[in-house]
Amino acid sequence: MNATSAATMSGPRISTVRFSSIEAPNLRLDAKHYQDEFILARKRVAHCGYPFVPVGNVAAAFVPGRTKLVTTSSSSAGAPYLRAHDALEVRPHSRRYASRYRIENYDEYQLKEGMLLTPSSGRNLGPMAYVGKKLSQFTMTDILRIVPQSKDAGFYLLGFLLTPTGQALIRRGRTGTNVDHLSPESVLQIPVPQLPEKEKMKVVDAIRVAEERLDNARLRLD
Repeated sequence: MNATSAATMSGPRISTVRFSSIEAPNLRLDAKHYQDEFILARKRVAHCGYPFVPVGNVAAAFVPGRTKLVTTSSSSAGAPYLRAHDALEVRPHSRRYASRYRIENYDEYQLKEGMLLTPSSGRNLGPMAYVGKKLSQFTMTDILRIVPQSKDAGFYLLGFLLTPTGQALIRRGRTGTNVDHLSPESVLQIPVPQLPEKEKMKVVDAIRVAEERLDNARLRLD
C-alpha cells in the first residue's frame, strides 16, 4: 500500500490510503488505524526479506466471557484474583480470591503456564506478560490470552511482540470510541516474520532464560 502524508503548521494531518486497503482483510473506517506508525510497522514486516505468518497460525487467542465476578478475602475460596494490569507488575499479588463455587466457568479464568497476556481494553494496549509458575497461581477476567501451540512458539512470539514493530501492530488493532479495545481476531491477524531456524532459536533461548529468571525470582521472593 502506498500512503502519503502531509502536515501543515495550522491544518490537520492528512493521509491518503487505497480503498483496497480499507476493505481487506476487514472493513476499517477509523482513521487511527491508518496512522503512519502502523503503516510503517506493517511495511517493515512485509519487506523484511523473510516469510511471515499470522499469529493465528501458531497460537489461539481469547478473552473469557464476562461473568458475575464473586471475590472474597478467604484464600480457601479459590485462586487469588488479579486486575488486568496487575499481571504486568514485577511481583503481582492480591488479597482477593475468586470464588470457585460461585463463578460460572471458573476454570476459564485460571491462568495457565505458557500463556501470553495483553490488556484487552484501556488506554495502554500492548504490554505483554508471560505466564510462568508464579502467574499460573492467579485468576483474571478482562485480559486477552494468547495460547501458543508450543512453548518455543510462545517464546518466539513474545520476543517479536515486545519489539517496537510488534507493539505497533498490536496497537493498530484497537477499536472503540471512548475506551480502546483489542479483539482476539485483530491479534490473530498480526504478521510474524519467520527467521531462519538457527536465528529463531537464539530468540527463543534468550526469551526463555529471561522469563525463567523472572519467574524464579518472584517465587524466591515469595
